[in-house]
Amino acid sequence: MDNFVSILNNSEISLEIKKSKFIGFSFFIENELEAQKIISNYCKQFADATHVCYAYVLNSIEKCSDNGEPSGTAGKPMLEIIKKMELKNVLVIVVRYFGGVKLGAGGLNRAYGDTAKQTLVSSGKAEYNACNNYKFTFNLGVEDKMFNKFYLNQVNVNSKYYSNLAVYEVSIFKQDCAKVLNDISETVKRNNYYTFLNSNYIKKEI
Repeated sequence: MDNFVSILNNSEISLEIKKSKFIGFSFFIENELEAQKIISNYCKQFADATHVCYAYVLNSIEKCSDNGEPSGTAGKPMLEIIKKMELKNVLVIVVRYFGGVKLGAGGLNRAYGDTAKQTLVSSGKAEYNACNNYKFTFNLGVEDKMFNKFYLNQVNVNSKYYSNLAVYEVSIFKQDCAKVLNDISETVKRNNYYTFLNSNYIKKEI
């Protein structure tokens, strides 16, 4: 998935609902292993809590857990909030400390859903665009032309330095890589002028 909307920042909020304390956490995640590791760590960190419930959406994967609450009253409403907000690659954990007053199925649905929603709202939203990172090496004489190519193709220049050649480290949106590399090749008259470094995401607040 090259482009999607997720949270801008991880966040934490705390609510008190009928004497029960609900603590919400949000996390940007890139894979299931990362999600499961975070969940495991928080279950250990809040081992004294009554329940540690979660929901996450990762590409086409959707998972949630009630962690001992009545079936469908915790993880499911949290998951529905994520889906309603059209977010991807996000994990929400809600920790509950029981305060002595039973909320009932409807009350639990609202409490977990509201905590998840407020946690995600406090996280902000961002558009994530997958990109490939490259190192370009070229003669100083074509630097102005190369910089113009980068500008016209909306290439992000992350850093640059000089020796007897100019060296630029840049990020190119994944869906544009073939077109951009082909366009730039007309300017650089040498072989092996770029090296692939890695892939990541560029995020923009929305």
